[in-house]
Amino acid sequence: MSARQIGDIYPSGTLERDASEQRRREERRSVPELLGDLFDETRLLLREEVRLARAEIRERLEAIVRSSVLVLVGGVVGLAAALVLLSAANRGITVLLGLGMPATLAIWLGPLVFGVVLGLVAWGLIARGLQKLRKQSLTPEETIASLKENTEWLREKTLHH
Repeated sequence: MSARQIGDIYPSGTLERDASEQRRREERRSVPELLGDLFDETRLLLREEVRLARAEIRERLEAIVRSSVLVLVGGVVGLAAALVLLSAANRGITVLLGLGMPATLAIWLGPLVFGVVLGLVAWGLIARGLQKLRKQSLTPEETIASLKENTEWLREKTLHH
């Protein structure tokens, strides 16, 4: 629609008068109407805050689960390391007691070194997982900050009306 067509439908200044009239009607609203609007806006705001808190807690729980998996995998690798070390110790004692030292040194030295390497890997995984777990928190910090802002906004609204 062109400006001329709009001018034919709405005489000059009609749109401005309608907007001005709308503002005056809003300014003359009763206290119950204002309180009703405030109640509706507050209810909507609280719903959004709850939704935000749920999303934030869900994200944090997922991070905690991922870190816990690292700890679990580290524990399993540590158990394997312990089994290998026990096997190496057993073989070493058996070889030292049953056979001569030089011939059998290689039989238990290999599993012993392998067990130490697995133990170091397990230690690294567990340490990394625990480090990540220590950094996690279930406190919905963004939601708390938003609630503080909204409380301040609500205070301003109630004090100005």
